[in-house]
Amino acid sequence: MLNHMPRILVDLVEDSESRKAPCPVCDGIGYVALDTIGYTCIECDSAGRVRVPGDAHARRWLFEILGLIGPRKARTAVAEYQTVANHMARSAENI
Repeated sequence: MLNHMPRILVDLVEDSESRKAPCPVCDGIGYVALDTIGYTCIECDSAGRVRVPGDAHARRWLFEILGLIGPRKARTAVAEYQTVANHMARSAENI
């Protein structure tokens, strides 16, 4: 199982990344036809492609693995705050 972890993590990163996809309004054409007149698609600004955000669950997992969110981050923040508070208290005593 552990020898598959690098590939699993690569897949997780790829799933969390945003990507470009055909515009759902103009179907990737770049304009919307109405009564034989082509109007610029305002969704994609005539590009024919729009940005689609990455998978929210994959992003959350990735952030948890990196320690940016979740219970570990909260414990780290509290520990850092206590360290700074203790340092400030010692500095105040030396004045």
